[in-house]
Amino acid sequence: MAGLRFVLGGLGRLCAWFVDPVRAPVVCVLATPNMGGAEQVHANIVAAIADHGPEVWFTELPRDAGLLAKFESSATVVQLGRRLRHRLGAYFQAGLQGGRISRGQVHTVFGCFSHFFYDMLPWLKGVRCIDLLHNFGVNFENYSLPHVARLEARVVITQTLREKLRTHYRHEGINTAWMARVQVIGNSVPIPAHVSAHQSHGPLRVLYVGRGTPEKRVHLVGRVARAMGPAASFTLVGDVEAVVDASDRQFCRFTGMLTDPAALAAEYESADVLVLASEREGFPVVVMEAMAHGVVPLCTAVGGLHELPPQTRMLVTPEPPDQAVSELVAALHSLAADRAALRQMSVAARAYAVAHFGYGRAHQQWRQLLLKEAS
Repeated sequence: MAGLRFVLGGLGRLCAWFVDPVRAPVVCVLATPNMGGAEQVHANIVAAIADHGPEVWFTELPRDAGLLAKFESSATVVQLGRRLRHRLGAYFQAGLQGGRISRGQVHTVFGCFSHFFYDMLPWLKGVRCIDLLHNFGVNFENYSLPHVARLEARVVITQTLREKLRTHYRHEGINTAWMARVQVIGNSVPIPAHVSAHQSHGPLRVLYVGRGTPEKRVHLVGRVARAMGPAASFTLVGDVEAVVDASDRQFCRFTGMLTDPAALAAEYESADVLVLASEREGFPVVVMEAMAHGVVPLCTAVGGLHELPPQTRMLVTPEPPDQAVSELVAALHSLAADRAALRQMSVAARAYAVAHFGYGRAHQQWRQLLLKEAS
């Protein structure tokens, strides 16, 4: 298979001489414009360099394309998903598109969540190559290993993830000297100017925001809602109703996917607690959005969430699932019973978000990284 990949890629590279080269200075190779936290981060990165006319290449067929308009407002969008559905075609396209980039005016290629980005790397000449890792567990930490030396920079979103990568390098026999190229750029979110005060009485208002994919374990949130009964009201934002058990749905309000930022902001404004029962995470954007609105995150202790100060969040054991549910229920009852403590955590969460999650710093870091021309 490696030989066939080389032959097809080489053929694509030869064909690149007969098609137009890429004229954008930066090409961002991403999976999809689906609605999601990671995709929102990607859209913000592209927006940071919009004035330089980047191109964005999507390499998979989208599920919902909820963020497509945002990408199109910042860049020229190219949909490659249909050309890459078959592996042999993807090998050819890796050489072809790599050749178009190498012959063009591109100085930087940035990739995330795309196997095609790494497939292209051997065919890219004279350009800087940079990737982003949001978390472990989706195989990109392994798929990228043969290309570590080709990546001029690697970005991770938390210090925890950086140390995981260092351990992974050691385990896989990769020289940890390459860690010098790994840097941390945290995610960022809009910070509202003002937020509403929490209710001092009545049912605790609990919010879930996210996808219904298996690692999110939204069915556990449904179980928590049932266990809380009238002590809490649960609102679930996203395409998640089908993954909540039928017997638990009566205890939840489902909004479906919200693509209007104002509508999503209104849900945060109406919530006291954000609950996540994920089995793995990097550093969820929804946690940052919640904290920016003074909503206290109550989450399983996964990814980089333990890096948040204890006074700003509550964490529970992620495994086994039954224990996670029990601890989430106990934590919600505790918050419902002590609204003064909830208020203190809300103020601390909001203050931390204002100090650490605003667009400014990450915006400048991404501009400096992506707009530095190849030497």
